[in-house]
Amino acid sequence: MQLSVVVGYLGCAALFADARLLLGSVAAAAYAAGLAAWHEGEQLRRAHGTRWLAYRSAVRAWLPRSHPWPGRTPATLYLAQSCSMCAGLGGWLAAREPVALRLLPAETHPGRPRRPTYESAAGVRASGVAALARAMEHIHLGWALCGWVIGLPGVAGFAQLAADAFGAGPRSLPEPAGPVIRDRENR
Repeated sequence: MQLSVVVGYLGCAALFADARLLLGSVAAAAYAAGLAAWHEGEQLRRAHGTRWLAYRSAVRAWLPRSHPWPGRTPATLYLAQSCSMCAGLGGWLAAREPVALRLLPAETHPGRPRRPTYESAAGVRASGVAALARAMEHIHLGWALCGWVIGLPGVAGFAQLAADAFGAGPRSLPEPAGPVIRDRENR
């Protein structure tokens, strides 16, 4: 966030050809590197303890990571194996080796979702195109940026409408022939 503010000031200084805005970038950098780093860092350490310290040692300040931090909150994406598009999407995601994301058949989900469903251990839930957008955050920064754009208000609704029009609409899962085998962690 701090880097974005500094870059924003620099961009505005260049766009408006106003050297005074360069002072804004210097002030933002000084605040972020000094007061914010000290104060917010201490608050986060007190609130999250060793988890914050592990995160801080793995994630450097000011420079975004290209791939997600392995200690991030885990999530699961449920994709129907009986749907060729969903199965193809699952293969595509698996080939990109997502971090802290399990891919499970939707047929094993107790709620029998009608669209791809994303659920995180932090309680975040999304379905359809929004689920794909959240799953993209687990690949790398480039795909995360695409996912964030897809997840924007208005964009997500239009993307879901377009996906539905091209055949990715909600579908009912076939009834299981026998007992449903669930992932050990979901039993």
